[in-house]
This record gives sequence, C-alpha cells and structure tokens, in this order.
Amino acid sequence: MNTRRMLQVVTVVLTVMASMSPVAECGWTQRADMPTARSGLSTCVVDGKIYAIGGGAPVTTVEQYDPATDTWAKKSNMQTPRVFFSASVVSGKIYAIGGYGTGGAFLSSVEQYDPLTDTWTLRAPMATPRKFGSSAVVDGKRLVVSLLDGPPGQG
Repeated sequence: MNTRRMLQVVTVVLTVMASMSPVAECGWTQRADMPTARSGLSTCVVDGKIYAIGGGAPVTTVEQYDPATDTWAKKSNMQTPRVFFSASVVSGKIYAIGGYGTGGAFLSSVEQYDPLTDTWTLRAPMATPRKFGSSAVVDGKRLVVSLLDGPPGQG
C-alpha cells in the first residue's frame, strides 16, 4: 500500500472513530489543566496514563496525567527539544520521532522513554530528517508516515 493510500485509510478511520465518540453524546467535563501550556506537542498513553511530550518553542518538557486521580506529574525531560514531531508506544515505551528542533532544524533523531525508570535514551536516527509526521505501530514495529522531509544536511 503506497503512502498516499495509507494516509487516506487513516483519515477515514479517524473520521469514523470521531463520529462514534461518546464525548459527542455526553458533553465535556473540565479536568485538571496541563501545567505547561504549549502547542505542537505529542501525546501517548501507557498503562492508562497520558503523557504530554515536547511542543512549544520547542521544549523538552514531559508531563504525565493520571485520569484516575485527575493529577499531573512532571517527568524527566527529553534530551532534544522538539515540536511538531510524532510519538508512538511500542512494548510500553514511548518513541519521540523527528520534528523541529532548536533554531527550526528538521530532526532525524529518535528518543525512547521508559515510564518505569523515567529515563530517555537516544536510539538510531531516521535516515531523513522529518517534521509534521505521523507514526503508527504495526505488528510491534514503528512505522513513520511523514508529511514533510527536511532539506539535505539537516537533522
């Protein structure tokens, strides 16, 4: 399946899921505010907790939300400031992939976060720097679908 067709399938699936959302039927409920307001972040869920990662100017900030207690906790920062990046969970670990770095550089770097040890580790970089990407997990492997590649020599 080519990338364009895959993006069309993902768009249709997300549209159908959004139209079936119980939130649309039941309304919204105010919960605790995220401590660090920012745009361009990515989020993931591990063991029922939501991780708000990066974003901003860019920043390395990571915060964890526990819906059971309606509380936020500060977690270890990423090693690389990044915004407009992709994040996915594989085997209970979060992967932060590509994005924009400091000074607007496109990033090829990949970081792995282990929620059990609250640590970030640099992993093998992508061959091409990417931003505004999307990632999905298929059969336990990361699949990155990029919307915009970086210029040669950046990353």
